[in-house]
Amino acid sequence: SPPAGLIRAAPPAVRVPVPAEPARLPAALSVSAIDAWRQCALLFRFRYVDRLRTPPTPDMFVGIAAHAALQRLFEAPPTARTRASLGAHLDGEWAAMLRDASLAAAFAPLDAASAAFAPPVDPQRPDPTDVPAWRERAHHFVEAYMQLEAPEAVSPLALERKLLVQLGGGAGGGAGGGTGWDEGRGGAGGGAPVAFTGVLDRVDRAASASGGGVTIVDYKTGKAPSETYGDATNARIREETFFQLRVYALLVARSAEAGLGGEVPTTLRLLFLNGPAELVRPFDASELGATEAELLAVAAEIRAAASAHDFAPRPGRLCDWCAFKSTCPAFVPGLVLGPPATAGARAALKVRAR
Repeated sequence: SPPAGLIRAAPPAVRVPVPAEPARLPAALSVSAIDAWRQCALLFRFRYVDRLRTPPTPDMFVGIAAHAALQRLFEAPPTARTRASLGAHLDGEWAAMLRDASLAAAFAPLDAASAAFAPPVDPQRPDPTDVPAWRERAHHFVEAYMQLEAPEAVSPLALERKLLVQLGGGAGGGAGGGTGWDEGRGGAGGGAPVAFTGVLDRVDRAASASGGGVTIVDYKTGKAPSETYGDATNARIREETFFQLRVYALLVARSAEAGLGGEVPTTLRLLFLNGPAELVRPFDASELGATEAELLAVAAEIRAAASAHDFAPRPGRLCDWCAFKSTCPAFVPGLVLGPPATAGARAALKVRAR
């Protein structure tokens, strides 16, 4: 059966009631939420308004395991940050994750209905059900990390640190909730601040000889973007690639967290474990205003869509890899969306045409 908020019918056989109040929005916006919005408004709705669960995938499993192993590596003293210990951390995280049925489902065979909407087969990647092959892939990634830097020389200030900062509307930064933007009581365009959140893989302090600045580091299990285009296109792709870390730099600068917040980071580093490759970009205070304005502009777009209940799909080349393709009107003839979840109705309507 279709998930909550969906109606199967041949339009216009069913009239869908539209609530007067805005659609419910997440209490805070993350980079993932913004990326989903920019890719497809309906994808944003499924994930962050109706809050439908995204099924786990082998890539997701590998990424979580690799990140957790690297976190464990840096929780150890510098002398214990060895190649062997990193591999052991990965094995431990992998085994623990396989014991979690909700994560282990990443390797379960697809049923017939799901298989019809499965992404194209990539012959360079393991079979989705081949757990040992995916474990080997994860080991390849953490081995590749050791080629990018010497972990014993790193001085992390924070590992997997979650930040929550309010921006706009005269917000003074810092953590806190209750802005009301998620329930239609203000938010972007309405005078109240909007909360933004992010989980930073690692924040480092450079040696005093190198200036002692703050560096934000993010691990990626995908490949670095290709730079085989013209100069202008390459520059645009690189800036899009660093969007996440620009946001994190803003959150650090605006945060009131002791020992971390309030200082403007000077360097952004992306470590691509599938390569491996490293991209580095400087950052300074002159970029804070533009980054904040960009975030608030996106928040205003989302707020307007929530008020109008306008979350139309935007079909594109990434649709083949969308977890919700089987419940998208752009790909399922006769599928009509019911209204999204609202602040007053915590669950979307379940209606099926007869």
